[in-house]
Amino acid sequence: MQKIILKDNWLVCDIEQVVDYASPPKCAKAVSLPYDVLPAKSRDFSTVLGYENSYYASTVSCFFVKLPKFNSSRKILLFLEQVANSCLVYVDGQYKGMVGTGFTNEVVNITKCYKENAWLCLRVASHPDCGSYVGNGIIGDVSVASVEDEDGLIANHVAVETKKDGNKTVVTAHLDIDNYDKPVKTRQLELEIVKPNGKRLAKKVRMVKIKADACKSYEVGIKLSSMESWSLENPYCYIANVFINGNLQQSIKFGVVKHEIDKGVYKLNGTPVKLVGVHIEPSNALLGSAARYDFEYRKFSAIKNLGFNAVRLSGKMQEETLQVLNDLGLLCIVDICRNKTTAPVSDATNAWLHVGAEDRLTNHPSFAAYSLINHHDNIRRHFSDESVEDMAEWVKTFDSTRSILLPSDTDIIDCFKPLGMDFLGTKIKPQDHTKMPIYTTGGYIDVLGRVKVTACKNQTAIGKNPVCAILVQDPDSIDPIDENDNDTDTDALWNWPHNKGKPIKVVVHSTGDVVALWLNGKQIGRKLAGKYADNKAVFVTNFVAGKLEAISYFKGEEQCRSILETVDVPKAIKLSCDKNTIEIGEYAYIDVSIIDKAGRFIPFASKEIKVEVSQEGEFVAAQNADPKGGIIATSPESFYTFDGHALVAVKAAVSGKLMVKALGDGLNAGKISIKIK
Repeated sequence: MQKIILKDNWLVCDIEQVVDYASPPKCAKAVSLPYDVLPAKSRDFSTVLGYENSYYASTVSCFFVKLPKFNSSRKILLFLEQVANSCLVYVDGQYKGMVGTGFTNEVVNITKCYKENAWLCLRVASHPDCGSYVGNGIIGDVSVASVEDEDGLIANHVAVETKKDGNKTVVTAHLDIDNYDKPVKTRQLELEIVKPNGKRLAKKVRMVKIKADACKSYEVGIKLSSMESWSLENPYCYIANVFINGNLQQSIKFGVVKHEIDKGVYKLNGTPVKLVGVHIEPSNALLGSAARYDFEYRKFSAIKNLGFNAVRLSGKMQEETLQVLNDLGLLCIVDICRNKTTAPVSDATNAWLHVGAEDRLTNHPSFAAYSLINHHDNIRRHFSDESVEDMAEWVKTFDSTRSILLPSDTDIIDCFKPLGMDFLGTKIKPQDHTKMPIYTTGGYIDVLGRVKVTACKNQTAIGKNPVCAILVQDPDSIDPIDENDNDTDTDALWNWPHNKGKPIKVVVHSTGDVVALWLNGKQIGRKLAGKYADNKAVFVTNFVAGKLEAISYFKGEEQCRSILETVDVPKAIKLSCDKNTIEIGEYAYIDVSIIDKAGRFIPFASKEIKVEVSQEGEFVAAQNADPKGGIIATSPESFYTFDGHALVAVKAAVSGKLMVKALGDGLNAGKISIKIK
């Protein structure tokens, strides 16, 4: 079997621009997969339940790509992974069927209408009243496979399971094999286990026999010694290659791991682990629901650096998200109950769980448990305890490798804070739609994956690393004399010209037990901090422009310090990127910051920016984190910073040095170079 992934050279357009499904209109836009069309659409504040999905109205989009050439074939199969909504499939203008919603994986036989360079069209439609943000587009891979006379068999639904047997590890691959040919097939099934460096550890071969046009389940196992376990400190993964008659069918990345939940205690590989978790929604302001590995790595690296070791995921599970969690050493618990449902038990789970469990979840060592509780907690309102237990038993019938959290498992669920990252849509029905945020904004990182200054509050509570962070409360919002509210409207800002000489509240978040605060070289005071003071020290002083400096002490020794200065007018643009080398096809995410002449970040600057990208790359999009939001910039000619910051995505096109330059009126240009290999 020859399989070709169709990732590039797609064209997308709105349904109103389509004349027929045989070819795209000239106005179609070139994109690469995965791609969600909604972030580039205008919002409609009259949309029913629009506050839940960021006020995007119904959208119907058509994705076009030319089919590749195959030298010879008996059957041509189209594989669709994770389409965000209902999708109609057309080949050369001919309708071939509809694939389901729910980010499922589908296979469509397109043999009769296949032609080299014929246009494949995927018509994807979104619905605004679907609850949480879903997006509209192709979120996974699209591939085309040629089935030859001699191979005829395809392995699907490959799940890898590991179990300890004394000092050895048993690795078992469970899979379905489809015979797309007429005669009965007897073939050789091979399982190969290799290390990340490609070195083979072992292989196992068995014969399989499948009737014509049939599907049959098989398993093949290998017992190995000295296999490394996957852990939070050492997220080591192996690769399982599945072959049929020497033809590679699938490569599955897996880890040797054992997850247990016993009497409210989570155990990883037999050792109790205290979960420090946070809830994450699957959307962001730049890419929508399209989960690219590079952006997910940016997002979850920030989560881990804040001190979390686990995440609670809801919505549609995406392969890139799970792969990042595997590689970073982060645990995940997956909510499998719909956000909103009054359906019977079987319908409420079967919508996407069955496929997700077999195809995407069990192979991932980071996946610790299912949860039959969602963040709306609808399951308590719609199902009796007996129904929930029946649902749990139903899940166990196809996956006995993971625990299932019930509403009564509060010891585990309470380890997860409500919101880790801002996301598209809100959960509160507004009185005036036009004045409400279009993002939920209570996370530790914003909708662009950037850590907020207020995240220091969580860092001090976790206590993983020394923290000393200065936040100032807006004196126009909260009375500085008010001792009961030290958290509302705080920011890392020491620019209050209208409050010169007036009282202002300074809150220092610290992991130390004592904090000293200085203003322009004069000590304002020393106060107790530590866990008995909620890890913060609160000072009230009169505002004077200059330099605030906080010093955190622990047991009499300086632990760390922080400085907050009055900034000057915007003078220049600063570009930064967390990677200095990327590969062809990968995105680089460049942070755009406005700074003053001393190089200090200006957290209130709103400036129009233009970007120039060298021929080694191409501009993809730009966006800021304004909670009232706007359409993403799909042109490099104009976009704005919000609170002094914006994010630009550029794609590596060819090897060389990618140069990006940002310009703004009255600002010194910012430049950055990234190596492409």
